Amino acid sequence: MRYTLTIRESHRDALESMLLRDDGREGAAYMLCGTARIREDPWSG
Repeated sequence: MRYTLTIRESHRDALESMLLRDDGREGAAYMLCGTARIREDPWSG
């Protein structure tokens, strides 16, 4: 079975800003994900 994760660019940017810090310290985050049974691409439909 194949899984993919799709998130909005704004959410990715927010995660990146929290995880990749300028002070060199590590960041951490949790993401709550679910599953969908979609047989076609939700963006091109």
